[in-house]
Amino acid sequence: MELQIEARPLTGGIHEVRLEGSLDSATHQHLEGRLQRLMEQPVAGLIFDMSGVHYVSSAGVRVIFWAQKHLRDRQAHVALTGLRPKVNEIFEIMKIVPVLNIFDEIQDAQRFMDRVMGR
Repeated sequence: MELQIEARPLTGGIHEVRLEGSLDSATHQHLEGRLQRLMEQPVAGLIFDMSGVHYVSSAGVRVIFWAQKHLRDRQAHVALTGLRPKVNEIFEIMKIVPVLNIFDEIQDAQRFMDRVMGR
């Protein structure tokens, strides 16, 4: 299955990255390339809308952590929203849930971004 990626700016340098499909060894490079291009500009935060993702492999998880590391170096943040139960389970198995900022709704992630950015 392919991975559809839609990135759009929100406010204050925050971008929403909406994913749909499977984030795995066949598709993770597509996302990484898109994120590299996006991060060539000033980015204060990324909110990954994962509500359309049916499956995530370890390769997909690595891309999320790659983005988090690069943004943390810039004092920016990453949040995930809309994880389906099976996708959330992958993050739980890999002991990732406490490390990432995971929210049910994009509005909750936006409030988190505003709070950590002092707005």
